[in-house]
Formats: sequence, C-alpha cells, structure tokens
Amino acid sequence: MNTNTENRTDPITVECFEKIDFKGKILTINQDNANLEDSLKSLGFGTPISSIRIVRKAEHTSVGTEVMLYGKPDFEGIRLPIHIDPEHRKIELPNLLEMQQNLDFSISSIKIEN
Repeated sequence: MNTNTENRTDPITVECFEKIDFKGKILTINQDNANLEDSLKSLGFGTPISSIRIVRKAEHTSVGTEVMLYGKPDFEGIRLPIHIDPEHRKIELPNLLEMQQNLDFSISSIKIEN
C-alpha cells in the first residue's frame, strides 16, 4: 500500500490530544510517524496521547482508509486499526486512556494507509 502523502488520494489528518475530550496540547500528523515520543516531548505532552480525531480532507472518495496505531516505535507492538469508510469524514476517539489501561497500550507510532 502506498503511504506517501504526496500520492495519497485520500488525505488524512490525525490530531493527537494530550487530554481526553480533545483538550490540551495537540500534535497533528499528516503522514506516517515511526516514533511519536520525540514529537510529543518537543510539544511538552505530560501524558500519553489521550484522545484522537481523524479527519478526511477529501470531500468524496470511493476508497476506505485505515489508520493503524502501534504500541511501540517503528510500527511494532500491539496494533489498533481504525478503519474509515468512504462515506465518513471524521472519526473521534475522545478517551483513549480507558483502552490504554485495559490493553497496557500507549500510542508510539502511527501509519496511514489507503
């Protein structure tokens, strides 16, 4: 699958928030990120990513997109796939902390595929 953002037919933005309910500091990702730790530290995140909003920029598309969240850097560890159907423009996960505690999981890398 092609994950090069220049050739992607379905541009996606992943907004990662410091706090639940899309509050606090934000890290915006438009392409694959193999190690979020450095980016989060540079923004001063005090906690793991606590909520995520995924936004499709294209108005109409005939293909779905998958955003894969990984529990370790370099696209390793536990994987959590989030599929975005062609008719959806936005997916919101307002409280990742519950899921992270249950799975012993924190997001360390993200891959965007379509």
